Amino acid sequence: MPLAFSTPPISISQAHQLAGLFASSYVGCLYLFKNARLNFTAQPQPPTANGGERHRSQGERWRDDPAVIRARLLVVSISSFLSCFTLFIVIWNITGGLPATLPDSIDSTLARLGFIPPDSLRDAILPCLIAPALFLGPLYVQFLDRLFPLQKAWSIKYSVAPYVATWVGWRNVILGPVTEEIVFRACVVAAYKLAGASSMKMVFLSPLWFGLAHLHHAWDTYNRYGRTASALKLAAVRTLFQLGYTTLFGFHCAWLFLRTGSIVPPLVSHVFCNIMGVPMLGEEIRRHPNRKITIIMFYMLGIAAYVYTIKNWTVVKDNLYWPAEGAHVKSIMAKKKAVVTKAAAKAAKKAKAEQKVARKETKKKSKTKDEEEDDQDLEGILDRMRRDWEEAHKVTEELVEGPPSRRANATFTPCPSGNFIWSIGGEYFSDDGKAHFYNDVFRYSPEKDEWRKFVSPTCPGPRSAHAVVASPASGGKLFLFGGEFSSLYQNSFHHYRDFWCFDISTHMWDRIETKVRPTARSGHRMAMWKHYIVLFGGFYDPGIRTNYLNDLWIFDTQEYKWKQIEMRDNDRKPSPRSGFSFLSSTEGVLLHGGYCKEYVKGSRPVGVMLEDTWFLRMTLETPTEGKASADPLTVKWERRKRPSTAYAPSVRSGCTMALWPAKNMGVLFGGVTDEDTSEETMESVFHNDLFGYQITGNGRWVSMTLKRPKKKGQSRAKKQTPAPVKPTWQEVDEQNDFEYDYEREEGDEDEDINKDYVQKSSAPATLVVSQPEPAPETDPDDPNLTIPIPRYNAMLAVLRNTLYIYGGIFERGAREYTLDDFYALPLDKLDRYICLKGSGVDILADGNDESSDEDDEDDEDDDEDDEDDSTLAAESVMSPTSTVRALDDEVPPESEDDDFELEKPVIDKDSLRTQAAAFMGVAKDTSRSVEDMLGTPLPGETLAMFYARSREYWAGKAHGVSDNRGKLLRRDGFGMASERYEEYKPILEEVERILAEAGLDEEEMRKGAAAGSSGPSTESRNRR
Repeated sequence: MPLAFSTPPISISQAHQLAGLFASSYVGCLYLFKNARLNFTAQPQPPTANGGERHRSQGERWRDDPAVIRARLLVVSISSFLSCFTLFIVIWNITGGLPATLPDSIDSTLARLGFIPPDSLRDAILPCLIAPALFLGPLYVQFLDRLFPLQKAWSIKYSVAPYVATWVGWRNVILGPVTEEIVFRACVVAAYKLAGASSMKMVFLSPLWFGLAHLHHAWDTYNRYGRTASALKLAAVRTLFQLGYTTLFGFHCAWLFLRTGSIVPPLVSHVFCNIMGVPMLGEEIRRHPNRKITIIMFYMLGIAAYVYTIKNWTVVKDNLYWPAEGAHVKSIMAKKKAVVTKAAAKAAKKAKAEQKVARKETKKKSKTKDEEEDDQDLEGILDRMRRDWEEAHKVTEELVEGPPSRRANATFTPCPSGNFIWSIGGEYFSDDGKAHFYNDVFRYSPEKDEWRKFVSPTCPGPRSAHAVVASPASGGKLFLFGGEFSSLYQNSFHHYRDFWCFDISTHMWDRIETKVRPTARSGHRMAMWKHYIVLFGGFYDPGIRTNYLNDLWIFDTQEYKWKQIEMRDNDRKPSPRSGFSFLSSTEGVLLHGGYCKEYVKGSRPVGVMLEDTWFLRMTLETPTEGKASADPLTVKWERRKRPSTAYAPSVRSGCTMALWPAKNMGVLFGGVTDEDTSEETMESVFHNDLFGYQITGNGRWVSMTLKRPKKKGQSRAKKQTPAPVKPTWQEVDEQNDFEYDYEREEGDEDEDINKDYVQKSSAPATLVVSQPEPAPETDPDDPNLTIPIPRYNAMLAVLRNTLYIYGGIFERGAREYTLDDFYALPLDKLDRYICLKGSGVDILADGNDESSDEDDEDDEDDDEDDEDDSTLAAESVMSPTSTVRALDDEVPPESEDDDFELEKPVIDKDSLRTQAAAFMGVAKDTSRSVEDMLGTPLPGETLAMFYARSREYWAGKAHGVSDNRGKLLRRDGFGMASERYEEYKPILEEVERILAEAGLDEEEMRKGAAAGSSGPSTESRNRR
């Protein structure tokens, strides 16, 4: 039994000091020790657009880190023990501090802390059921979600393990509640009891200390988001909300502690409320709209049950904190019974009965009044929750000037319920190496040629390489899954596995939470078949190795649940891949192409472009009367043979097809063909051609070339046979003799275009130049002049009978360009591309882009135009663009003296070997200036290769010292390049000897030179 004191042994101010000491020591230890402190970067980082936590930076320590949790649990456990020990010292000092009073002081301390067993099983169980009675509404919703034990969604892994097998669970449901109840309930209430405070005063004072102890979260929030004005505002809002509900919860726990005299009921309530969390009535009603009335009824029933049980289920006994009601009245009545007469006893009995009736009437009126107040409070809560939900889902619509900013790997989706195109997300890598990700939503209206942007506080986070599919149900919806995000400098990557739904009619986002869902991924594809969303493939890149996937998932939009389709081992199915075409038809879903990487131990990963075609045949059985199928949906993969047709595109990647529903056809544009020419170099050819794939039947490729308008009165130009001419110069180095052949233009589409070539010979080379016929006059009506430049990963969408093309990626040398042009092509006419917005990207020209105005001044002969009525692919538009070239199309200029020779300086052999070794290290240094790289030949590089790579550089150098133009200017530039090459030739030959000694042959040296001349050979991350 606790020691009783006739007068309060301490004052109320001393009780305040003790309570402040207990609370400050509990919170202060979190910042006193380094391992328990949180650490945030100083750079301002606002929360994500959907209101969630901001993205984590490297080196930060957050409150959910296991190391931080372990340190904090240790220090608060020590603080709780010291608080109990301090209370014991106070009580022992009050009793005199003598050894004889030590046992009584220990017993009194344990009793005041509530460490006493209950008197009966009823007293132990009923107070612990008060909190579950209040949560009848949320418990009913969990029953609807099948989260109770033995229900479908319940499992030990997801329902039990997170609370007992993780440090976050230990903090939230075990050590955290135990230490908080000991300090803020037991120790604080015991201090005020020693000061003689009343029971109701203790009920209100203890929760205030508990709420104030949570104010330190404001400091953490302020630091986490960069110590800005917006961070201060966010910290204030969050902390005030937390202060409110922690104080209300403290009233409940303090009441249980005082009424029962035990620490167990408030501790059980604390653990239960931490598991359940704050009830979200609006979210629960949105998930179960058909059970709206029932959910509200259970919420009201829970409030009524709480009002009843909070007093009737708590043990009201003559304990230390709450004396029994009417105990002194019973003592007085017992004395009167010995002296009063029978008449007085009857009168007293009658008066007691009247008082009982009066109390019942008063209680009934009070109960009716409390119910009315509870109803009013419930209406206020619902109204407040409704306003909060509307504020979180408020949509802002903005008319923008044009298409989205430069970006790649965004989505381009036709609207299922209107004549619009929706674009979501994307990424852009700026020239300074920073990665920018977007989560904005754009809508394009072709009728008005206008773009609109929609912004909502509740929306998916910034991402790229995600997948979006459209459904016409309920006024139109867009479903989004997955994608990726990286830090500003790509130090860390994150792949999403969240699932969102965008309502086209309200322009609001809703996150779909399911227990079973696909793993995190990017580069996957989704298609809509009836009311099912089909998801396949993608990749997951943790930063070490890209893992490609080939799992198949189905989402039922009627039941809102995911299901993985498991294939048998002997069933045929597509290999893992990403970036493929995935088109829906009436009988299933078509899959074509894609990209993956092959990893072989001991060698670098090799990119593989896939060209196979698969068809996922899907059937939906209609359940007959008396016979219901467990799974009415059946799927099967069927591989289609590659059609032997000339219209099939070459193997390529980065060319996802768009569906043309009117023709049940897939439309393919552009792409890139990569060829690994060696371990260090990769040659890429970019396309801008157009193909169609007929989905029905066995599938076939069809031609989609532009139709040229016919004109009358045009005749074919006669072809002229080129005649060889003698060269006016020869290359000095006989080991690098070569011949040039000009590429000549052909007017007939049936003739092949001549290609440049390099030919070795042991004898002096003869320059054979095809005399080209003068170029025909440019026809402004030629539709091929409207074709966009080659690109890959272009965003395509077919709306009605028009193909829309936005952006894409183009590479030239080591530079990667993200395009922002916007085109439209009427597929039913195929007459010309319509440029809706030109590109604002300046692409640095290489050798093929140099103007030939000077040449035109020298050649003024006129020939007839060579045109016909068929489709003609203009070379400057339709020819695939390659990033690695062996030789430029233009002939090096003439030399003034055919027989000149350069005197080679004599260099010491050892000194030459030293210079060659130093040159090998410098040649591969990509941090050199552009002028240095262009003006220095590379090992294995011939004079022709060196001049072809650096021709513009030498023309600029010659222009600065000469007044010549045209061929004469290029002749001067070639002379300067020759001098530079001869200057480095001894070193280059020594380097070649060193490489030969290392086992490299001449061809490998030339490939190494091509790799060095094209800049860094790192592969674009878009090749995933």
